[in-house]
Amino acid sequence: MAAGCAPNIAAAKAQLDGAIAGYNDTVLHAVQQTSDQITRLDALARERIDQQQTLEANEAAYSLAEERYTAGLASYLTVLNAKRRCSPHARPWWTFSPIRQSHA
Repeated sequence: MAAGCAPNIAAAKAQLDGAIAGYNDTVLHAVQQTSDQITRLDALARERIDQQQTLEANEAAYSLAEERYTAGLASYLTVLNAKRRCSPHARPWWTFSPIRQSHA
C-alpha cells in the first residue's frame, strides 16, 4: 500500500509546487504594479511642485510689472503679458478649487 501512495504524494507535491509558483508570480506582479504607481505619484508630485514654483514666479513678475508701470518704467503691455501668465488657463487643472453648487 505504501508503494501505491507514492505516485499520489508526488502528484500532490507537484500540484503544491505549481500553486506556490503561481502565488509567487501573483505577488511579484502586484509588487511591480505598486512600485510603478509609486513612481508615477512621485513624478506627479515633482511636476506639481515645479508648476507651483512657476506660478509663484509668474505672480511675482506680474506684481513687479505693475510696480514698474505705476512708476512709469514699463508699458501697460508688459503688465498685460505678465498677467496673462497668471491666468487660470496657465494653471494646472489640479490647482483649482472644486465648484460647489448650492441646492436651494
